[in-house]
Amino acid sequence: MRLNHFKSIKVDFTQPIQQILGTNGAGKSSFLSELNPLPGDHKDFEKGGLKHIVYEHRGAHYETISDFTVGNKHSLIKDGIYLLKEGNAKMMSELITQEFGYTKQIRDLCLGKLRFTRMGPTERRQWFTLFPSVDYRYAISSYGYTKERLRDVSGTIKEQAKNLVVESSKLLKEDEIKKIQVEIHQTHAIITELLEKRHNPGKSLIATEALLAETLSQIELLSKELLSSNEEKLLDLTDIEELEEKIHELEKQLSAKDSVLKTLSEQYSQLKEESDILVKSGIEGIDSAREKLLTLEKEKNRLFELKQLKLVVSDPIRALEASESLYNQLEALLVHLPTNEDKKFNQQALNASRAHKEKIKHVLDSITQEANRLIGQIAHLKSHREKGETECPQCHHHWIIGFDAELLSQYEEKLEALHADIKIKEKELVSVEEEIQAFIDYGVQIRLYRQIQEARGDISSFWDFVHQEQYLFNNPNAILLALKKFNHDLNLDSQITNIDKECTKLNDLLKLSEQLNQTDIKRITQNLDSISLSISQITLEKNLVLIERDKLKNYNKYLSYLLESSNRLDTLLDTKAQLEETVVKIVEYETINQALKEKQSLLAIKEEQLSAINNQKERILYLEEQIKRLEKDQEVLKILVQELSPTEGLIAESMLGFIKHFTDQVNKEINAIWSYPLIVKSCTISEEGDVDLDYKFPLRIGEEDNEVTDISDGSQAMKEIIDYAFLVTAMQYLDLHDYPLLLDEFSASFDETHKARAIDMVKNILQFHRFTQLFIVSHHFNFHGAMSQAEVCVLNEENLTLNNPFNEHVTFN
Repeated sequence: MRLNHFKSIKVDFTQPIQQILGTNGAGKSSFLSELNPLPGDHKDFEKGGLKHIVYEHRGAHYETISDFTVGNKHSLIKDGIYLLKEGNAKMMSELITQEFGYTKQIRDLCLGKLRFTRMGPTERRQWFTLFPSVDYRYAISSYGYTKERLRDVSGTIKEQAKNLVVESSKLLKEDEIKKIQVEIHQTHAIITELLEKRHNPGKSLIATEALLAETLSQIELLSKELLSSNEEKLLDLTDIEELEEKIHELEKQLSAKDSVLKTLSEQYSQLKEESDILVKSGIEGIDSAREKLLTLEKEKNRLFELKQLKLVVSDPIRALEASESLYNQLEALLVHLPTNEDKKFNQQALNASRAHKEKIKHVLDSITQEANRLIGQIAHLKSHREKGETECPQCHHHWIIGFDAELLSQYEEKLEALHADIKIKEKELVSVEEEIQAFIDYGVQIRLYRQIQEARGDISSFWDFVHQEQYLFNNPNAILLALKKFNHDLNLDSQITNIDKECTKLNDLLKLSEQLNQTDIKRITQNLDSISLSISQITLEKNLVLIERDKLKNYNKYLSYLLESSNRLDTLLDTKAQLEETVVKIVEYETINQALKEKQSLLAIKEEQLSAINNQKERILYLEEQIKRLEKDQEVLKILVQELSPTEGLIAESMLGFIKHFTDQVNKEINAIWSYPLIVKSCTISEEGDVDLDYKFPLRIGEEDNEVTDISDGSQAMKEIIDYAFLVTAMQYLDLHDYPLLLDEFSASFDETHKARAIDMVKNILQFHRFTQLFIVSHHFNFHGAMSQAEVCVLNEENLTLNNPFNEHVTFN
């Protein structure tokens, strides 16, 4: 509990009315939310936590246990027999729904987390479909289908009538037909002649012309470049091989001078370091270095003691960079990774689920095939029935040839049973597919984790620690906490590494100070001056060689460019001649093609006209028969639409009946508390011509015609009393009337008059309803003080006025 220091609470509820009191933040609502048979959430309990509740329900003794000592284990005991022992939360929830008819959705409604006045139309519709007395979906769907079918048939009749007129107007005379045949013969001869003259060059005219234009542009540009070139010629070096050999000699000279410069620079750096050490290594400098060395060693030891995991890492700085970039990757992955301490996610279980899926599909295919066979037989019988009766000319007996009414009824009953089996198997198939997907998702997440682990091998000590603690399967989120501790240690290791480096420098300084003495300074200074002078001289010589080499390189590029440009120009001229020849061939080919298209198009039109003439009379006859059949269907559908109409037919009589009765009961609950008329009206049809409800419940306020569009537009107090009335009425229809009623801060928004009437109603609520117990959470003394017969559980006494005994049935630890 938020403001309390106890870690467990044990309560034995023995009275019908129970009060749970405490100051703000004491955890009253959290405590109330656990008073139900649903499994507890491990996030709401500490490691090693336990939720154990004992119930008496409809003559049976139940115990529900959620144990978080090792993982998340949930058990259900009925009359001393385990219905579930150490199962997972999903299995527990499904079993609770079977035994108690209680779900998370119902729990949230009872706790006030779901409120009727805050629901949208879709959510309200879902709640009304939960009530067993409401099911008009089949009638609505039948009416909608029939109305849509009538509209389609009527539209089709009009369209077919138009088609009949159009098709009749297409009939041609005999002389027009002969004219078309002559034109077809002539066109065939022209097409044959054109095909003999056509030769395809296999290239596009646009692309070829573009390529020719580009080639001409390149020729012009390259010619201008060659004519405008004014590079200075070196008369003594006109051969490229001789030029490259000279450049190679200069490169060797540069390499030799770089080698000498490197050696002199290293000598200079060493002597400079020795000189600096001699300058700094006086008595005062040595004592200060030794004192600083001791201070650094103490700081290093202090930082090491602050480490939490104390894992060994060879390169802390590199490891820290890896672990800091790793946290976001692991957080995105592990937040959705379920625990697998019981090893329920394994290949054997996945294979079993897949085998089960194939078995279901096989059975479903067999049932579907049988249903399709019956559909064909039923259609066959109905086709005989539609042919009408036959009359015997002698005895005038009537019968239908090939039709058996009893056999048709048997087939239809069997088909209905098969459809029910198909729905059951489809539901089983969806369930096992969801189970298989859960296995696959878990495997994908584990592989992603392994990939991340392999990619971050530079922190192997951390992965070894996580593996040793078995966090991945038992508690994936613990990996993130361990990573934070590891990052903390790496920061300390980085500081320790820097201290080690500084200590090494100080030790080197002390060692050199012992080896060198003041008399060496003059010698070192002279050597430094000599080396500096040599470096300057060689650097000057190197720069002169560089200038000469770069000049020769540039000239070499120029000679190579001239040769390459000359070759390119010859190639471009050859390409230009070829492209010009190709353009001529393409133009000839496309001209013939255009003529062929025109003649083939004309031929297709004439042949289509001739084919249409031969089929025209058959089309007209077919359309006439179609119109007659559709007109019969139209008459039948009109009768069905009228009989099912939501305004005057069967749907109108029954669709709104239950909801009106439900709102009447809601209004009775409101009237028991409210001091002036406050009436929730039934919802209506959403739009004219539609068959669905809008699920908006208008609210009439007072005696006058004062009405708001929906209950969500009422005041806070009005919405609170409506939500209460909906809860009580819904519990009756959900067969929860003998369950406990939970009132968390009920009447908080009421004025004094309505609050007083609410208190009177709550005091007597168990007499008017069949609720087994009443649990009340309240901050107001007038409310909880009036319940003298109630057992009182106080979670925190601060800011409370208490007159009655409390916590006599409660034990805190």
